[in-house]
Amino acid sequence: MAPTLLMIRLEVPFFWNLQPFWLTLVLGLVFSVSLEPILSWIEKRIGGHTNWALFILIIGLTAIIIIPFGLVLWKGTNMLWVLLQKINTKESFDVLRGYQSDLLSRLNIFKDYGLDPQSLQDSIWDTTQKLGTFLTGMLGRTLSAAPEMLMLFFVLILSLVSFLLM
Repeated sequence: MAPTLLMIRLEVPFFWNLQPFWLTLVLGLVFSVSLEPILSWIEKRIGGHTNWALFILIIGLTAIIIIPFGLVLWKGTNMLWVLLQKINTKESFDVLRGYQSDLLSRLNIFKDYGLDPQSLQDSIWDTTQKLGTFLTGMLGRTLSAAPEMLMLFFVLILSLVSFLLM
């Protein structure tokens, strides 16, 4: 009974440290169960070499699924970054000020309805500022999550390999 309690006392901190990877490990288990028939098929085609079949399967999965997803994420983040840099120039602000004066002249029709054009303009600029803050925050979170996503991808590949070899 004492060795069992000792093992439990040692395993609990170990599994607690793996808490950020629980979902990735479960996904690795699910993917390995669903990919096992494909691995068996590849293994039969290359003459029963399990390690080579697993290598081909992992390289194929990486090339077909993970690399395109990563490239789309990277390209989208890069496009958003370039857009934010274009907006953050003096010329852009001058164009926006021109739009502001045009918008203010168009908002004057709301005076007849009891609305203040200046308060409408302030509301529009406040909304624009919140949108800019949201986009900048989203870009920052996406860029800062890239190393974590790479580490989770590595854990997923390792769990796939270990579960498929069992």
